[in-house]
Amino acid sequence: MNDLETSLRGLPLEQKFAATIWWLGNGKTLRAISELCDMAESTFHYASSVCDHQRKFLNIYCDWAGLPNSYILGDSDYANTDWLLVPYCDNGHLTIIQQYYNYVHSATRIRIEQAFGIFKSRWRILCTPIEVETKIIPSIVSAYCILHNICESYGDEIEESLLETDNTFKRQENIEENYNDNNYTFIRD
Repeated sequence: MNDLETSLRGLPLEQKFAATIWWLGNGKTLRAISELCDMAESTFHYASSVCDHQRKFLNIYCDWAGLPNSYILGDSDYANTDWLLVPYCDNGHLTIIQQYYNYVHSATRIRIEQAFGIFKSRWRILCTPIEVETKIIPSIVSAYCILHNICESYGDEIEESLLETDNTFKRQENIEENYNDNNYTFIRD
């Protein structure tokens, strides 16, 4: 079947790569990138990670993550689900309990942000395009995660001057639809 026989069209690797680089450099949502680049959202894939309170990566697989009977904390870019808990949208009408939840949620979730900051500072090659075959990049990133965990286990400190301070990758602020279109607020509540 060729591109004319379906509603789908093949995209050149260069176009996919350019869209990915633009996404990494601007930190917009995948929905925004797909609209801007005229590509289906399903064209893009990204990995999620699970980190513990010691900034060690527990799961770096691009699939279901976590442990049975546990929850994962996500940021405001994600929808609240039965396994992923996100902060309340602060529209100025949060209860004291909801404000406290957001405070504790943020204080807890910051550990993953610290882990990624240390991770990218420790392995500076990850801040530039990795010039290897695409199919082996997951193995390379996995190896870096394992080495990161070993360094954290032995208390390896990063020089202050090497710590990442670039805020280029900040995500788009609260996406309203993620807060209003779900049935799992009872878990968070």
